[in-house]
Amino acid sequence: MGSGETTQTEIVSLLKSRFEFLKNRFPGYSLRRFSKKLGVPAPIVSEVLRGKRPITRQLATRLLMHLDLESTLVHKLVESLPIKRSIAVHEDRSLKRFQLTSAEFQVISDWWHFAILALLDSGVEIGRAEELTKYFPLTSSKARKAIQALQSLGLIHKDGSYLRSTGKKFSTTHDVSDAFIRSNHSQGLDLARSALFEIPVELRDFSSVTVSCDAAALPALKEQLKLIRRTFAQTMEKTVGKNTRQNNKEVYRLQIQLFPLTKKEKT
Repeated sequence: MGSGETTQTEIVSLLKSRFEFLKNRFPGYSLRRFSKKLGVPAPIVSEVLRGKRPITRQLATRLLMHLDLESTLVHKLVESLPIKRSIAVHEDRSLKRFQLTSAEFQVISDWWHFAILALLDSGVEIGRAEELTKYFPLTSSKARKAIQALQSLGLIHKDGSYLRSTGKKFSTTHDVSDAFIRSNHSQGLDLARSALFEIPVELRDFSSVTVSCDAAALPALKEQLKLIRRTFAQTMEKTVGKNTRQNNKEVYRLQIQLFPLTKKEKT
């Protein structure tokens, strides 16, 4: 058995041990609850525990960060896993963006990672992870783990006393079913639902339109929506100038959902 396989076995053993401990301590403790603690979808955790899913460095980082282990042990285990060359970042040269693979997106799939990136992009000076709790509903622990995850993918770095965005632009896979992307979208819907009732109407915009279309035109329509999102994002970013006061810099999330209302006949 190679060192990588040995490490995977050790990680699975740690997960099983922690799960059993929590089940004994809290009667009725479920795999779904354990998965929520780990920040990883339940189907993936189930596959890992059953030895049905290879553990990449990125997935290992995500799983181990929430097991309350010593950072030196986490680092040792992650470094013992082989580097998968097939999950390297690919650059979309036409858009000057880098496409994150599914394995890499796992590490930063929770909404607050993108919010932190946007905040740092705006020029807000953050020296310590704990300062992020003033801007977002995060615990200090989550903030520290988010910073570690973003640094591991080269999206932020420490510049003197402050954390800075590296400016790397990226995208995720398109039209590929992915549990972590679905989880991020689900979080976005929850955030939108909360904003609808908690945020003053003058600080948000909710709108929709219902139209008919030819399903064959969907690929072209999706490309148009992509262009709209990116153009709108660039316009918003331009509103944050050097002279903008730090306490006037806000982080917004734009979401667009397109889905059919008509029933599709089963074939």
